[in-house]
Amino acid sequence: MWGLRYEVKPQRSFNPPFTLDPSISTFEDICNHALTRQNMATSTVNQYLKLARLMKIDPCVPVDFKHPTWERFFTYMDYIKTHDASPHALKNRRKAWHMFCRAWGIKDWPTYALPTIPDHSFDILIPTPETVYDLLHHHYVGDKYLDRLIQYTFFTGFMVGMRPEKEMLILDVDDVVLDDYDNYTITIHEPKKHDNARTLRIEENIAVSSTRKSFKNYVDTIRPRFAARGEDALLINPETGGRWNEDNLRHRLLNEYGKRVWGRFYPYIMRHWALTARCIEWQADNTVLARVQHWAGHKKLEQTLRYLSLASLYNSGKGSWLSRALKRSDRIGGSHDAPDKERISKNKPLFVPSTSGNKSESRQVRYFSSITWSSLYRCTFHRNN
Repeated sequence: MWGLRYEVKPQRSFNPPFTLDPSISTFEDICNHALTRQNMATSTVNQYLKLARLMKIDPCVPVDFKHPTWERFFTYMDYIKTHDASPHALKNRRKAWHMFCRAWGIKDWPTYALPTIPDHSFDILIPTPETVYDLLHHHYVGDKYLDRLIQYTFFTGFMVGMRPEKEMLILDVDDVVLDDYDNYTITIHEPKKHDNARTLRIEENIAVSSTRKSFKNYVDTIRPRFAARGEDALLINPETGGRWNEDNLRHRLLNEYGKRVWGRFYPYIMRHWALTARCIEWQADNTVLARVQHWAGHKKLEQTLRYLSLASLYNSGKGSWLSRALKRSDRIGGSHDAPDKERISKNKPLFVPSTSGNKSESRQVRYFSSITWSSLYRCTFHRNN
């Protein structure tokens, strides 16, 4: 062991007590300092660096990060505030500026006073379970397999209620455990909290139902049609066969198609709805608050309390919201499927159409090969506009 030699390469911009010189430090140096010295999450650092770059290249009042002054930063903040920047935008830019100040070792500069941020935590309008049912069964592009792929993206958001879009993006197929009898789970990773993970036990009808939408039906019959070989992502971008990126998932999929069914849709509404539905589902349990807090991954109990308030406001006493979202109440008690309605066969791994009349009649299942996602998206967009 005495023969081992360790070479420590000194950082050119670090000086005791490990602060940076703004005149020679780069954004990469700031990133390393925030990760190693400030113990910030990678996603948070990337977000603040993105805002800092916007501040640096602002065409009217750019911020000079090589020769920083608090007067220049205040001028920039006053300028964007007069041009209708939201209080949250101002708050995030101030956080980004403070990250740089900590890296420079500057503590005596004044803090920019933010305008009052209104509290909208209880001003949430969520859809009914019947509207969610429509979102999970709407024909979006006309191809049955692409439609299923889009529907299952909404299914994942509404049934689990993870934070869109970051927690949905990093879901792997191995995070969903469906082979343990009566113990089906999904593991959610939280990149904003240093990649913490929480494991949730999901109900049998959501996990492995063979006649309705379930994770097993998606993993067995829909995902393999679009996933590239060796891809680990649970939610697949059909254009690439790989994982979605944040902008495409939000704008090209969720917002674009969600607003077709419910005009007030935005991605985070799936989390609001799912947590409210859980409060209604577990309302008879004395530990409902603790269960919903764990399910949501909340650190503060106050964050969970608002969903109990939403549950008391929206609960109409018509039964489980999860069941109503998966099956229309007017169909309970009998089968009212249309003759040509597609169903998922329990014995076959493919979607097969129900036949009417001659039961020996068979229809070949068409694979999605000649039509691309891009062409369907463009045709659908032009047709609707």
